[in-house]
Amino acid sequence: MEMYSSQKAVLEVEYFGEVGTGLCPTLEFYTLLSHDLQKVRLSMWRSNFSPDKQSMEIDGDELKNGKTNNISESGLSLATSDIVQAPLGLFPRPWPPNADTSDGSQFSKVIEYFRLLGRVIAKALQDGRLLDLPLSTALYKLVLGQYLCLDFSLPGYPDYILKPGEENVDINNLDEYISLVVDATIKTGIIRQMEAFRSGFNQVFDITSLQIFSPDELDYLLCGRRELWEAETLVDHIKLDHGYTAKSPVVINILPSKGQFL
Repeated sequence: MEMYSSQKAVLEVEYFGEVGTGLCPTLEFYTLLSHDLQKVRLSMWRSNFSPDKQSMEIDGDELKNGKTNNISESGLSLATSDIVQAPLGLFPRPWPPNADTSDGSQFSKVIEYFRLLGRVIAKALQDGRLLDLPLSTALYKLVLGQYLCLDFSLPGYPDYILKPGEENVDINNLDEYISLVVDATIKTGIIRQMEAFRSGFNQVFDITSLQIFSPDELDYLLCGRRELWEAETLVDHIKLDHGYTAKSPVVINILPSKGQFL
């Protein structure tokens, strides 16, 4: 992309070993690149999941080529290739000011990924291509050089107004904003729900009887012992048989979803 970014000609993509060039493979290229730039392992974006946690991926090519560094005995590959989960759109993950920027460091790679992202977006706009890249409104504001600020709404719930009016958060009212967010989160915003819960509970027996238990003990009484399955644990306990292999479509389709919800 760096080679063609300064050229005004429309970029068209052709894949080696495949017949055809022009619009279709070019659109596919932009779509695949959009998805790759959303991978958790790149550490580019804020995410609902830790980039250090592994997910399961069935990769027949790795098995065929003998790349078994991350493959368990059952033949299932472990890779951090999840797409970032960002319901409000993609926004850069913050890195500390003293992050290592030397060649080969993780943060230096992140910088190069964002440089690539800039080239891709600019070229897509120049050539009139669409990207499957859900960037957040906040990021677009930063791209346009607009002032990014907080207002008096509850983070994640823009319809929950903490303080009427058009006032924005600044250094003079920051303490008030923090107090209102905390109050809305653990008191005002949930007090009626908790009162309804206690009312329903008290219809069976007095809820104060639970005060002899700790939160963990109460969870154990209610839900039993919870075993959190890591991806490695799930993979190691699966035995493929009856004609199924790691490359079988059924295995490829069902395993990631099981790993996600267990």
